[in-house]
Amino acid sequence: MVPRVLVADDDSSSLEVLGALLTGWGYEVETASDGQIAHQKAAARPPALVITDLVMPRLNGLELLEALHRRSPDIPVIVVTGRAGFGLALRAAWHGAYEVLLKPVDVPRLKTLIAQAIGSS
Repeated sequence: MVPRVLVADDDSSSLEVLGALLTGWGYEVETASDGQIAHQKAAARPPALVITDLVMPRLNGLELLEALHRRSPDIPVIVVTGRAGFGLALRAAWHGAYEVLLKPVDVPRLKTLIAQAIGSS
């Protein structure tokens, strides 16, 4: 079975790039343009992994992380941010993020983290 990764980001170009990378790496990809949509999709069909931007409308990445961990604490969440300060990134790590990455994302590091996160879940 191919692992499914849910990617949440309000930037459509980031969604497109991450989706293409993940598909190329052999993962099934589902995308969401904000945290609320991502939460609904994860509730309907739990993914093997979630990658989320931190700053999004309606439900930000930290709120999504907290909601996912209440519902399914075993789903690893990688938080990616380009605009948030150190404090928010630290809070994401404290709330159970598998990893917090800064944009632009180090692609080889992301590939390794995804494999590790899915392997450990």
